[in-house]
Amino acid sequence: MNTNAEIAAVEAIKPVADKPQTPIDLPTPKALADIQAAAHYRLLIEEGPRKGSFVYKTLDTLTGEIVRQFPREQLVKLAEDYSYNAGSVIKTTV
Repeated sequence: MNTNAEIAAVEAIKPVADKPQTPIDLPTPKALADIQAAAHYRLLIEEGPRKGSFVYKTLDTLTGEIVRQFPREQLVKLAEDYSYNAGSVIKTTV
């Protein structure tokens, strides 16, 4: 088969000049302890009591304890009651 294609020469890749290495900043003992403590937490996202609502919980995997929850448990209980509407907790009229 006869083609009109030409093969062009390709330049070789040049090595990058050696850069002086900068020292790595190691974390302080307190920062290292914070990192290790944070590694034991896990974020759980659960469906809330109403359609389209979610409950976010931070779980300590070592103890199984819920460290934080958003929205708080009291608000989740309010939302489970279908007669509750947002803003119905506070009476704003006299």
